[in-house]
Amino acid sequence: MSDLLTIYNAIQNSHADLLKKSNVVSVGCGYKTCSGEKTKDLAILVGVSEKMPSVSIMSADVIPFSIENIPVDVVPMGIIRAHSKKKRTPAQAPPAVQSPEQVKTLADLDPTQRFRPIFPGISIGHFSITAGSFGCVVLKDGKEMILSNNHILANVNNAQIGNSILQPGPYDAGTSSDVIATLYEFIPIVMQGSDPPPRPPGGTCGIAKGTAKIANALSKLFGRTHRLMAYNSAQATVNYVDAAVAVPLSTIQMSREIAEIGQPIGIAEATLGMQVQKYGRTTKYTTGEVQQLMAIVDVQYGESEIARFTDQIILGPMSAGGDSGSAVLNMNKELVGLLFAGSDQTTIINPIQKVFAALNLNLP
Repeated sequence: MSDLLTIYNAIQNSHADLLKKSNVVSVGCGYKTCSGEKTKDLAILVGVSEKMPSVSIMSADVIPFSIENIPVDVVPMGIIRAHSKKKRTPAQAPPAVQSPEQVKTLADLDPTQRFRPIFPGISIGHFSITAGSFGCVVLKDGKEMILSNNHILANVNNAQIGNSILQPGPYDAGTSSDVIATLYEFIPIVMQGSDPPPRPPGGTCGIAKGTAKIANALSKLFGRTHRLMAYNSAQATVNYVDAAVAVPLSTIQMSREIAEIGQPIGIAEATLGMQVQKYGRTTKYTTGEVQQLMAIVDVQYGESEIARFTDQIILGPMSAGGDSGSAVLNMNKELVGLLFAGSDQTTIINPIQKVFAALNLNLP
């Protein structure tokens, strides 16, 4: 079995050339599949928007069978998009205010409705977007806040601190009378071909340390003795997270309990094969499996903009548009990631350690 850190280095060395190839959308580490069966052998997994026969691919776009003596598997992924709802018109009629107690059973819960108190898993959004999901309650600067994505709370870098956050989101008929919070902080997303936005103070060091910590934990898991050290380098164009926080209005009550899951009890490192769960605005409660780690993924925002994310976690299909911002937990109710993108074949999440480091968060 290939050493996990050897694969990590091979991915770092090869991803730029691989992602230039037609059809390639991601490069990560996972278990090799043979004859449709997953093996215990680690490989570099190259995600493609559509799997095509080699005879129909130009020679420059052919994916090698191995990289640095590490086997390569080609995995169909579809087009990976940020998972907010697509726009529609006209808006539906405003829903009535509900409380969790008014829902007879969890199966009856409709996360697109208006809820007071608010709680993780329901529809929220910046006033200029469509709708996404309230991920979980976090602690920042001594205050309990709402964690979700930049593209849900900060309109893909286009918001101003203090902007209104609605529950439900505008797609679900949220209006100016449904303001439940204001944008407090977000991590800018760098699109390919654009100048990097200003870097949030203190974010890079925490993320670099988080990267080293994750890699070292994975190395320990596989019984390896090699370790990575964090270092400070100019990586302003690297995206690690699509994340933002909002502070609730003083008049809004907020529960820490994620619908159908409960309150997170801590955070944990994702591992290959780990079973995970989430509750989101669109597909509600779903479960899945960690299929790839250390992935570098090209994510489409809107009609044409692409942002490249490094050190991501790839799950099986367990989400749809509007689930962005959902917290992803293991079956012990420990946070492992923040859902932000996917396709009908896959789900992409930011490692929760990177989210917490970038925004300087803790659990309440």
